[in-house]
Amino acid sequence: MSTSLTDRLRASPTSAIMLEAADYIDGLISQHHRDSKELRRLCAERDEARQSALDRGFALLKAQKEARALLAERDALRESQQWQPIETAPKDGTEVIVYHPEAGVCAAFCPADGFAWHCMDGQNTVVGTKSGRSIPRMTSFISPPTHWMPMPEAPRAALAQEQS
Repeated sequence: MSTSLTDRLRASPTSAIMLEAADYIDGLISQHHRDSKELRRLCAERDEARQSALDRGFALLKAQKEARALLAERDALRESQQWQPIETAPKDGTEVIVYHPEAGVCAAFCPADGFAWHCMDGQNTVVGTKSGRSIPRMTSFISPPTHWMPMPEAPRAALAQEQS
């Protein structure tokens, strides 16, 4: 029957048993250090994985926020690019796209409230009958257009060329 180290130390406190006990304790301490080192490595690995997951989560939240903002911007742009009643159009000289039942679609402006709408495309003439679809420059409408929408932005390539 095998006796424990503690029992052997009590029974025969010789230097050999003391050395064996010291070696055994040194082995336990070494194993503890190895276990502690491995535990620290595993904890660091876990912490790194947690941080990586948090970083990905924050990146995803940021991307979702940006996507919502872009969708809202797109929806606002779509809304602004719809035909609107002429009563809501700017009357300060701002060029807009208008629809006139007799003249069709053209770029036009109204210099101020109470003034006639003018189309920018040809000669100075008055449009008031179904005389054709081609609208000359500075055409003054006898009756106002019925609808309007903002002018679209110029193509990016054209803007870049103008800037260079």
